[in-house]
Amino acid sequence: MNTNDYNGGYQQTPNYQNGAGYGQAPNYQNNMNYGQASGYPNNMGYAQSPGNMYPGNAPVGGNALKTSKAPNIFKQFAFSFVPPMYKELARAKVGVMILLVLIVIFTACTLQYGSFVLSYAITGGVGEIMELFPDFTLENGEFSIAQEFYIEEDGTVIHMTDDVSEFYYDDVEYYIDYGFDQVMLVGRYNICMYTIDDGYQEMYFDEFGDFSLSKEGIVKWGGIMILGFMLVYYICAFFFKAIWYFLMASIYLLLGMLFALIFDKEISAGHIFKAAVFAKLPFFIIAALFKCVGLDFGILGIIRAILTLAFFGFCVWFLPQKRPQAQYNRY
Repeated sequence: MNTNDYNGGYQQTPNYQNGAGYGQAPNYQNNMNYGQASGYPNNMGYAQSPGNMYPGNAPVGGNALKTSKAPNIFKQFAFSFVPPMYKELARAKVGVMILLVLIVIFTACTLQYGSFVLSYAITGGVGEIMELFPDFTLENGEFSIAQEFYIEEDGTVIHMTDDVSEFYYDDVEYYIDYGFDQVMLVGRYNICMYTIDDGYQEMYFDEFGDFSLSKEGIVKWGGIMILGFMLVYYICAFFFKAIWYFLMASIYLLLGMLFALIFDKEISAGHIFKAAVFAKLPFFIIAALFKCVGLDFGILGIIRAILTLAFFGFCVWFLPQKRPQAQYNRY
């Protein structure tokens, strides 16, 4: 028999064997359509070898591995306290991350300034405070009071009288020499004040023009004015804290790139910035709680900065490195 005859068909051996149709063996074997052995095993479609299976690569043939979901806002908050989970936070969506930070800052501002408003309301507000003072008026650049008012308490002295035309720095210095930290002297035509933070200040009432003031007016409108001022101050404080937070995170980004260099890791700048934002959260929250209970910072602020930086460096260690370039087998 001729070796080229095979049931009336065509056959090649040993390099080409075929049962039905055209096939190749041992380098190329196929039962249906076209396939590749060892390097590209697949029964339906095309698959990459293990070296090319990285989450996030563009789908090829519909069989690329699926990436897990990005952590939601609650997981982001919880994971920010746990450095090993920063590999998960690297996949966090930027919009959700910013929303989380703004919510935390909003809550901190509300607790801090809300406590002031609450204490103000509990003490009776302006009306309760003004009950301490006798009736007075300020009109046409001249101050008048029903009776002389004088009080000394906790390093503060307030003296209000229309029997004295003007007070001078020497009058204020007299009280400073006796150890008073805050001094307010009100005469018929001027007011002199001193505080440790602002120093000495003096103002004449005729500088106010047609402005008039009375105890009754303060009781009626003072509360609204103070609450309005606090609202404006609160809004400004919120935006300032938010801008400052992300500005400091940008500085931490530069330090994080230095940490990555020290750790000999290739980490994307985006992942490092996310880590900086999340690493600041735990200590920001702790600091806000301290302020709510009235703890003075000073040295605590420096300790907070050092601890935040150390925590951030620890978190950078757990960030995923950049994905290696896909290596495709040649055929």
